Amino acid sequence: MLYGSAHERGLQHGSKFAAKIGDDLTSRRDQDPTGWAAARACAARSWDLLMTRAPSVAQELIGISEGSQCDLLDVYVHSGFEFISEITPTGCTAIAVKEQGGGALVAQNWDALPGTEGDLVLFVHIDAEGFQKAMVSSIGMLGWVGCNRHGLAFVNNDLMLDTALEGLPSQVVRRLILEETNLRGACDTLKAVPHMGGRAYVIGDESGQLGVVEVSPRGGQATIEGSTVLHTNHAVSGLVAYENKETLEKTYPSSAQRLHALNLLAETAEVKLEDILRDRKFAPDSICKSPSAAEPTQTAFSIIMDCNRRHMKLCRGKPSERLYGEFYF
Repeated sequence: MLYGSAHERGLQHGSKFAAKIGDDLTSRRDQDPTGWAAARACAARSWDLLMTRAPSVAQELIGISEGSQCDLLDVYVHSGFEFISEITPTGCTAIAVKEQGGGALVAQNWDALPGTEGDLVLFVHIDAEGFQKAMVSSIGMLGWVGCNRHGLAFVNNDLMLDTALEGLPSQVVRRLILEETNLRGACDTLKAVPHMGGRAYVIGDESGQLGVVEVSPRGGQATIEGSTVLHTNHAVSGLVAYENKETLEKTYPSSAQRLHALNLLAETAEVKLEDILRDRKFAPDSICKSPSAAEPTQTAFSIIMDCNRRHMKLCRGKPSERLYGEFYF
């Protein structure tokens, strides 16, 4: 639990994990000093925009910096992987469905390199008004996926679209999404924000509205809505025109196969989301993923968020091997 203002919550985060954050930043900086210096320069150019568009996020980063006693720009780069030219694969499989007579269910298997799951934390943010948001995050970062007090939830998939040197990194954009109350507001935010890379945001709200919003720095935004939406790591809208096919095939060769498996299961009405996320068809490059020679990622966590009931099911690691824990907000 993180309590208080954005700055106070950042202080608590940074203080609790100071040693880990410091070690991670030192390791990343030492691996590529020249690349890290370039990333810091990019982050410095982005900071004024961050202060203008997301001042509470800036204050939280300042708090993390002060709490961990780490340099502020280093902390910003840690959450802003778009500042770094090297691609770290985080291929994911996402599904959102509208419940009969209720809100949206938003779910995902989040894949990353083996060992990443050890850095994951569920941060629950509490302010003077009570519960504000819950986010699955890596230590020292702003967060990967989450939900808010209004019953809005999102997950996020990497896309191999165009990139930009200016703008806001996606972990900041994710926080801006959670300042909205519904899908329409989230879409407006995504349209207005200057993006640094291609992403797909799968979003649902309390009323049951849900959609996939793909974004590209040059191509803008494309939204696909429906009672069920599915997504992996390739563009499914007109933004496919901006997709780097060679990089996609090199980074996420299983993307089309995972989407095919999702479609097969989503057509079967009685199949539960938990069973879809546990699916091992086409293993190792399956919905519930294990490392393979071509794609060395594995499912680091699995999440299902119920927008109407403010309920989250969360599994660290592969849901085919472990049980979901349950959280109510």
